[in-house]
Amino acid sequence: MEGVLVIAVMAAIFGLIRWGSRPHTRIDLAAGHVTLQRGKPPKGLIHDLADVAEEAPEAEGRILLSGSRDKLHIELVGIDERLSQRIHNVVRLHGRRIR
Repeated sequence: MEGVLVIAVMAAIFGLIRWGSRPHTRIDLAAGHVTLQRGKPPKGLIHDLADVAEEAPEAEGRILLSGSRDKLHIELVGIDERLSQRIHNVVRLHGRRIR
């Protein structure tokens, strides 16, 4: 019986860690447009990312943000290096307002 309790507690802890570390904001990039899928980033961030996306209409990918301010983690999926650097710069510019 104690073994089952230990497993249940471990599963709960793992679930909380997993839930807490998932990206709070997801933005998709396709055909020169950005689409907010999850989260509430600053409007200025979405506007600036839209400007970046317009300049690279062939780009497709996903922007995942987790953490906030100094501990902001940016994960880019399917985006080339040149564009990823521009996206990093834009996100860092708005970093103080991202929660």
